[in-house]
Amino acid sequence: MFSKVRFFFVTHFRLLVCVHAAVLLLLLCTGAYVHYGLPFSKDPFDPAAVVLAMGKGDKTVFEEVRDSIKQIIDVGGIQGMIDVNEYALVNNYYGIYQCHVISHLTGHEAVVFYGQDYEAVIGHDNHFCEVGYRHGAEAQVALSGGDYKNELYDMCSAIKHKNPGAECFHGAGHAFMNETLDVEKSLSMCEDLVNDTYPEQEVVPCYNAVFAELTNLVGGTDGGTGIEYTGGAPLTLSESSPIEYCAKFDKEHYRVQCVFEFSGLGVNEFTTDDVIAEKLIQCTGPAYDQTLQEACIKSVSAVGAQHTLALQQTVVVPPLIQTLSESLRQAYIVGVGTEMKQYIVSGAPRDYVSFCGSFLADEDIALCLGIFDSI
Repeated sequence: MFSKVRFFFVTHFRLLVCVHAAVLLLLLCTGAYVHYGLPFSKDPFDPAAVVLAMGKGDKTVFEEVRDSIKQIIDVGGIQGMIDVNEYALVNNYYGIYQCHVISHLTGHEAVVFYGQDYEAVIGHDNHFCEVGYRHGAEAQVALSGGDYKNELYDMCSAIKHKNPGAECFHGAGHAFMNETLDVEKSLSMCEDLVNDTYPEQEVVPCYNAVFAELTNLVGGTDGGTGIEYTGGAPLTLSESSPIEYCAKFDKEHYRVQCVFEFSGLGVNEFTTDDVIAEKLIQCTGPAYDQTLQEACIKSVSAVGAQHTLALQQTVVVPPLIQTLSESLRQAYIVGVGTEMKQYIVSGAPRDYVSFCGSFLADEDIALCLGIFDSI
């Protein structure tokens, strides 16, 4: 029996090799293949099929999308990757925080994909998921070394050519802080971007990103991937709270951006409404002047809404908000409303009418509804 099998294998070996080679060639030519059980096909590329095949094992859909970005781009290109991310968000497989992370990583890969053709890179840029794609692209340019400043200026030129009102340099701030782990050095690198074409006001998004990345680092999460650092948080605070930390900066625009980002430390998808309410109360303490109180409330309310809206259609307004001064109530409205609008413009509808209708003062309702006028 064994001799017959061996005879068949020997006499048909070349035929078997040829058939196997032909199958591989067919798959390569058609662009259809399976990677880790995921159906990737070039003709046509189907974002829905990719997402629907995910989340069946130990990993969540977000984790599988994140870990498959290079393979998805190999088949569907940069736009295919963006379409996969959009499908996952719109169909509630994950929230805007996760979508922003994927967008950020896609922006990094776009610069690798297109090189210094920044017009092509920015051709895919839009307001989707809090402009994560643009930020990732800028971060990748900042990490390129060499003459990175002029490369960032070229990238900004491409950004403003597509959208004259768009901001630049936020992604660079993330990269500076993530690489140096030094706030003062990162802020100095941001300041070094100021020139006649880009005055300091144009560089404020870079300062903002330094403190956003600081929040990730102290919080123990890699902001670029959403993965927790295995060895614990890379940075810790010597101060007792974000409030005390931010107060040490002499420049107001540093303090404001620090408060605006760092006040959200510790708010994530597991944070309860009671904890968010407690953090909002802390924002109104005597350690802050009114400008910083407003920045703090915007930060906490926005980060809270970012995670809350991943799980539900609207945000329930804490009773304490109705008792605050008009400026602080409106800071809360802007924080939540801006985040809710990001969901909506990214294709994931949320119930802003119920949220806006929760307020008692006519001027609060009008401000709230006005946030959504352009959608």
